[in-house]
Amino acid sequence: MAQWKYIGNTTFTNQVSSWLDAVFTLGTKGTYYDGSTRTPGSASAGTYSRFQNNGVTEAVYATPATDTLNLRYIWAGKSTSATPTMTTPDVFANNHAFCSINKNSGSYNAWDDPAPFTSGQFFGYWNAGFKGAAGSGTLYMWECETAVYFASAATGTRHGCLGAWVNPGSTEAADAESDGKLYGVMTTGSQGGLQNLWSTNKTGTVASWFINNTSSTRSHTGIFEPGTGTVKTAYINSALAVSNSAMTQVLPSGKYAVLADSIPLISSGNPQNLLGVLDSMSPFSNAMLGQVLADSGASKDVGYVVGEFTGSAGEAALLLRNQP
Repeated sequence: MAQWKYIGNTTFTNQVSSWLDAVFTLGTKGTYYDGSTRTPGSASAGTYSRFQNNGVTEAVYATPATDTLNLRYIWAGKSTSATPTMTTPDVFANNHAFCSINKNSGSYNAWDDPAPFTSGQFFGYWNAGFKGAAGSGTLYMWECETAVYFASAATGTRHGCLGAWVNPGSTEAADAESDGKLYGVMTTGSQGGLQNLWSTNKTGTVASWFINNTSSTRSHTGIFEPGTGTVKTAYINSALAVSNSAMTQVLPSGKYAVLADSIPLISSGNPQNLLGVLDSMSPFSNAMLGQVLADSGASKDVGYVVGEFTGSAGEAALLLRNQP
């Protein structure tokens, strides 16, 4: 099971270069949010680099702490036109940020080249959530050994997840890569802030968590088909939302329900195909983005809240660090 850790947060302006610099700032931090040591390349900490054009950041790329398939994360964008390789249905737009992954990577080449890492299989870019029109805000970031989760809070919250965030539950060649993992990209899109984290409509236009809509700038979820460069779209198979949005997820005792590996991911092209479960993620009660669920008696963090809002409680999920 993955062990998620909360790196912290930092601010950005309404320029994509500033947002990318925020990703780099968090990715190269020497401590986590609580002051504990963070060593890039060790435990859960990825190793980050950036590309600047005449001093202006256009891309940030990283290697996860556990790297068995030469995976790379990448975030990129610029204030003027460019022609990077996009994945359907998204298209490039000025002053927007985009994100992707590459497996079996070589050295970094160029973010807007068809082969950003010289070799391997490139997922292609989807919207990373940031757009200048949403204004300045705060970037939050969490990481585990094989994945990274990030959220931009600016006129709503927009979320993304890159890497091996699926536990396929099988090492068969049809189910997982040669290292037993599945690699993918999730984004809630740049169109609007996250509104219904637990939406019952897994293909709708409203920004939602781990769903897949087929229109540009909307929410998308996809994985690499094992052993190939083909992208397979997907969405979670859950019905946790309730009609009045008072999603509490509290047990009869009053304690929070923390249910690791309980959220199935299925193929949007063939919903009968179970792809796995979201790795070390759990449904949670109403809470705010950036909050921490701690077990004070055991002096440990149980998990970290990813939610719809920063100023008030809304539907939320947990990225788990320790089992309660």
